[in-house]
Amino acid sequence: GTLEGYLIKQGGGKRVGGRKSWKKRWFRLHGFLIHYYPDAASTSAPLGQIDLSGGAVAGEVPAEFFDRPLVFSIRTATVGGVSGRKWYMQANTEEEYKRWLSRTQALCLRGRVTMVERPLVQAEAQLAKDGASEAVSDGQPP
Repeated sequence: GTLEGYLIKQGGGKRVGGRKSWKKRWFRLHGFLIHYYPDAASTSAPLGQIDLSGGAVAGEVPAEFFDRPLVFSIRTATVGGVSGRKWYMQANTEEEYKRWLSRTQALCLRGRVTMVERPLVQAEAQLAKDGASEAVSDGQPP
């Protein structure tokens, strides 16, 4: 299902003084993609997206790291030799934090498992197909 709500996202750019800004955005998670918008009423295209498939990792961030509570991170997968980005989001409540963290961690895990499983399942299916057409010998006479 869809998960949505306001989170405070660390910006990608730097402000004067070298510190990154934090902005409140409306986030919508559907499938393996999180889209974010300026606000809940926005009907325009998303400002950006975070892909949780293909080896992304989500985790907790200690409050001391940014001197902010309820922050979690998502590191997107490296694709075509291009390193993934690290995203930081802060929830407003403990309940929202747990909901977003558990859902993103589960999807990241499922995305990694799918990457490994797909070729494995295909190989197993091919072996089963090959095995059905020829008897497998264990070296013992019949």
